[in-house]
Amino acid sequence: MITFNFKSFTQQPNSMPKEKKEAIKKKFQTEDNKKGWYDLERQEAKIKELEETAIEIRQNCDIFLVIGIGGSFLGAKALYEALRDPYQKETPEIIFTGTSLPNDNLTELKHYLKGKRMFINVISKSGNTLETILTFQELLPLLKETAQEDWTKRIIITTNNQQGKLFDFANQYQIKRFTIEDDIGGRFSVLSTVGLLPLAVAQKNIRDLLEGAKKARSEEDLAYAYAFLRDQFYQQGKELEAFVIYDEKLSYFTEWLKQLFAESQGKKNKGLFPVSLLYSRDLHSLGQYLQEGKTLLFETHIRAIQKDKDYNTLEEELQKSVCESHVENQIPSILITMDQKNEWNFGYLIFFFYLSAMVGSYLLDVPYYNQNGVEVYKKKLTKALEKEKITLTSLE
Repeated sequence: MITFNFKSFTQQPNSMPKEKKEAIKKKFQTEDNKKGWYDLERQEAKIKELEETAIEIRQNCDIFLVIGIGGSFLGAKALYEALRDPYQKETPEIIFTGTSLPNDNLTELKHYLKGKRMFINVISKSGNTLETILTFQELLPLLKETAQEDWTKRIIITTNNQQGKLFDFANQYQIKRFTIEDDIGGRFSVLSTVGLLPLAVAQKNIRDLLEGAKKARSEEDLAYAYAFLRDQFYQQGKELEAFVIYDEKLSYFTEWLKQLFAESQGKKNKGLFPVSLLYSRDLHSLGQYLQEGKTLLFETHIRAIQKDKDYNTLEEELQKSVCESHVENQIPSILITMDQKNEWNFGYLIFFFYLSAMVGSYLLDVPYYNQNGVEVYKKKLTKALEKEKITLTSLE
């Protein structure tokens, strides 16, 4: 169960005018051709195959490598970190990599992987993502060395159904492939095969994840209310939204949230800039600014009730004290509370934020589904690498 408090520590309205809400719904239903993420039943149809694949992976490797970046990485990583016990040994060990150009960390990873039984899941919607392909190229020889003639059976490629280096590679070597549909954007892909396979390998309940999402879809008015409140703050001059957490296990969840809202709404010189804060830690480094600095932001607090009653009381009192203090500096708060960290609740939250990002984009009059700005640096980087005679080779 998840509770929302859009009124605490703020005097802002918490409901969108009916006519505005109906106009957005109509536009979404009639004009949007990138709403595959809304069709949860499509993903449910894939559950059996995903679960069977996950069992095969768990039974036949020591390490499961997930290679991806951005939307092909953050969502699955966020839920994996939030739901796992970091002090409990896993079999297989799951490692997420590929979030940067090859560096010393990749060199160290290669040393660690040498001689170990691996499965690799490479994820890229375009099939050509620079960081992903370069990382895969570096790790592929290790897999071939360990798996010998069976190496093609230890790779799963998640990409589009038409083109790209990964698509061609999968066809050439008859490698198992899962499809990222054209109407599902990267940051909206957590509840698709992109996120569901790694989570199934980690033995998380992907059925509950989708059930929670379906519940959020049926209660969409909450997402509309949150999107409307965010927009009200923005229209009043707020420039940043700080996603506040109290548990380090939610750190990657806020990284995913930053991508979701930045890429969906940061267009036409518009949109809130999303940042993340971990309390108490950041109160001891940024607390002074928050209390007496510029009032550029508002806070969205995401908290899960702790198992230990005393620990939970401490968190509740900290949150109350922070919110009461920050509102004195005109920093209002929105409170979102989970009764526990589980798959159902996270499924609900993910879809809630999907809807909020979509609605907020319509309020700003920007398309939520593209991210053309990201391509600017990619083109410049590709050109620079070509000048240095560093290019993506064909995968072999």
